[in-house]
Amino acid sequence: MRIIYKLLIAEIKKQLYLKKLEYKDIAKMTGYKTSTISAFMCGARQNETVAKSIASALGIEY
Repeated sequence: MRIIYKLLIAEIKKQLYLKKLEYKDIAKMTGYKTSTISAFMCGARQNETVAKSIASALGIEY
């Protein structure tokens, strides 16, 4: 897994905790399935479009 994805995933997890959100909430915000969000977060799927969508939804500069 590329280091940029590891850093992004760490920041996403931090924002989820701070905003009291779950993967299903990100799924609703981005239009992706919860399984897609989960796959991205565990590193099984490295997709630039998904990364940008999640970052944008959570207000993370990417």
